[in-house]
Amino acid sequence: MVEARARSGDEKRAPARRTPASAGNRSIDLAGAAITRARDALLARGFNTWAYGQSLRGPMPDHMVLYPPELRPGRTSAADALFQGRWFLAGGQVRAPGGSSPFAADPPSERWSEELHGFSWLRHFTVANEANNGDTARRYAQKLVADWIKTEGNWHPVAWRPQVIGRRLISWFANGALIIDGTELVYRSTLLRNMARQARHLARVASIAPAGEPRITAAMGLAFSGLCLSEGHKRLAKGLKLLCRELDRQILPDGGHVSRNPSAQLSILLDLLSLRDALTARRIEVPGPVRNAIDRMTPMLRFFRHGDGKLALFNG
Repeated sequence: MVEARARSGDEKRAPARRTPASAGNRSIDLAGAAITRARDALLARGFNTWAYGQSLRGPMPDHMVLYPPELRPGRTSAADALFQGRWFLAGGQVRAPGGSSPFAADPPSERWSEELHGFSWLRHFTVANEANNGDTARRYAQKLVADWIKTEGNWHPVAWRPQVIGRRLISWFANGALIIDGTELVYRSTLLRNMARQARHLARVASIAPAGEPRITAAMGLAFSGLCLSEGHKRLAKGLKLLCRELDRQILPDGGHVSRNPSAQLSILLDLLSLRDALTARRIEVPGPVRNAIDRMTPMLRFFRHGDGKLALFNG
């Protein structure tokens, strides 16, 4: 297993005054969201069918080959809030008291729904599990994963978007010790089978993820699925090919992401560093575009940081 740590920091967005430019950007965002929903509805007609579900069947991996490093920092306080049913994620907040499933709640926004189904919050339970005696955090995290597989594991219009699958698989692999180690056979088999199902679908749709950071995330998830699940060499090759193509398109000569969004810069760089370490652990050569992107993006990330270490907040 590869182990790594990273520094944390909570960024708060200062209130922004509405300007004509921001209004224009909002119109573009709303139009983009409408296009995404229309595309999802069209794709659901083909993907949310018995025949397509059967096409995703295949050999079940017998284990996770690798747990890649989780470089996003986790906080025990965040795990405690989630355990109490306070799901404060990007794009809104939901209270799911009494042990009710957050997946059954009405999402306040699509952004919140994408973050919920992306499972990036799973890292908080890993930190809580390591910090405390007992296995409360572990059991609760496993329950949430099992709930998701039961309710959304075959199809969900948001959860099965390419970029959301990519983020979820990355999160499940990076926190694999939390969600799979020491579990009983039925749960473990169900989890591995569902991971493989998601990976097969992602191999078909990663290239049609929305342009920009979402497509990089989808490509990353596909590459990680090839690294972390057995018999995944074809998915690894396909994911790396797509990733390298998108890095060439999206990382500018000065090392900045084409969006000029510091948060996107950090997120992509963290995933690239984790991928590099995972490839090295598997004794697989790191592609040149991945190495070059890391070398160019790191100095630009320093440029985006304030003196207190927090990221500048603009362009998203």
